[in-house]
Amino acid sequence: MSDYELLGEKASNCDNITMETLQSLEYTPVESFTCGVIMPILLVIGIVDNIAFMWVVARLPAMRTPTNCYLVNLAVADVLFLVFAMGEKVWIYIQSPYQSDAIIFGEILGCVIFPLLSDISYFASLCFVTLVSFERYIAVCRPQSRNYFQRRLFISLMCIGSWAISTILSATLIPGNARYDFYCFNLPDEASNETYPEQFAMCNAIKEGWRIYGNGLQTLPFFLTLLLNIVLYVMIVRGLNQSIKRLRGHQGGKKDQDTRIRDQIARMLILNGVVFFVCLAPFELSSLIAMFGGQLDVHWVTNSGRVLSYLNSVVNPIIFTTMSQRYREAFKMAFLPHWCYKIDDECSTTNGPPPSTSNTYIRMTKAKA
Repeated sequence: MSDYELLGEKASNCDNITMETLQSLEYTPVESFTCGVIMPILLVIGIVDNIAFMWVVARLPAMRTPTNCYLVNLAVADVLFLVFAMGEKVWIYIQSPYQSDAIIFGEILGCVIFPLLSDISYFASLCFVTLVSFERYIAVCRPQSRNYFQRRLFISLMCIGSWAISTILSATLIPGNARYDFYCFNLPDEASNETYPEQFAMCNAIKEGWRIYGNGLQTLPFFLTLLLNIVLYVMIVRGLNQSIKRLRGHQGGKKDQDTRIRDQIARMLILNGVVFFVCLAPFELSSLIAMFGGQLDVHWVTNSGRVLSYLNSVVNPIIFTTMSQRYREAFKMAFLPHWCYKIDDECSTTNGPPPSTSNTYIRMTKAKA
C-alpha cells in the first residue's frame, strides 16, 4: 500500500496521521532545489527569450517567413507550457510544503484548466516542430512546390488546424486528471511546532482506465512525430547533398568548402529538432512505463525528465541566435537599431527575402563564408 493510499484511509474522516506519512508528502532536497531554484530561473529565461523572438518577427517584416510563422506559434506554445506547467509547480512550492498540493488552485483550475492548457501547448509543440521540418523539406527537396505551401492561406490553415487538433486531444485527457481528492487530518504531536497545513488535495484520474489512456495519448504522438521528423531530416540532408553536387558541377566549387557548408547547414536544420525530442524523451519514456503499470522510484530520474521537458521550452530562441547569423542580425536590428544604423553591412541580410531553395541557401552561405 502506497503512502497516498494510507493517507486516504487515515484522513478521510480527519483522523490522525503518522509523521512518516506526513513527511512523504513533503519535497525531497532534490525536489526543493528543482522547484525553488532551477524552475524559477528557467521560467524567467524561457518567457523572456520566447517573447523576444516573437517581438523580432513582429518588428521586422523580412522575418515574417513561413518558417518563422510556425516558430512564432511554437514560441506561443512554449510560453503557455512554461506558465501553466512549470509556473504552477513553482507557485505550489511557494505556497505549500506538500508536493502537488491541488488545494492551492482548487478543483477547476488545478485539476482541469491548468492541465488542459499544458496539454494543449504540448501537442501544439509537436505539431509546429513537425511543420517546421516539413517547410524546410519543401524548400530543399521540392522547391517547385514552395509557392503552394508558402501561401498565407495554407500556413493559416496549418496553424489553426494544429491548435484545433491539440485542443481536441487535450480535452479527451481531462478525465485522467479531473478527480479532486480532498483530505483533512489531525497533525501528530511531532509536527505541533511545524507549519504543516491540515488540509491537502490531489488531482487523480476518474478511473484507472483514464490514467492509462492519458499516458498512452502522450507517448503515441511523440513517437510518431519523432519518426516523421527523422524521415524528413534524412531527406533534407540528402537534398542538400544533391544541391552541393549540382553547384559543384556548375560552379567548380571546392569539395572541402562544399562539405563544410553542407555540414553547417545540416547542423543548423537538425539541431533544433534533436534538442526538442531529446529533452522530451525521458518524460515520455516515464509515461510509457507508467502506462504499463511500472513506476520510477528514483526521484532524480523523475526530476531530470521534468526539468528537461521544461528546458525544451526555453532553448529554441537560444539555438536560433547561436546557429544562424540571420537570426543574430535580426535580434540586433530589433533591439539595437541605432547600432545597426552605424554598421549597415552586418545588418543588411535581413532586409531581403529568405532563401527559399537549397541552391540559394547554399550560395548565400558561401558568400558569407
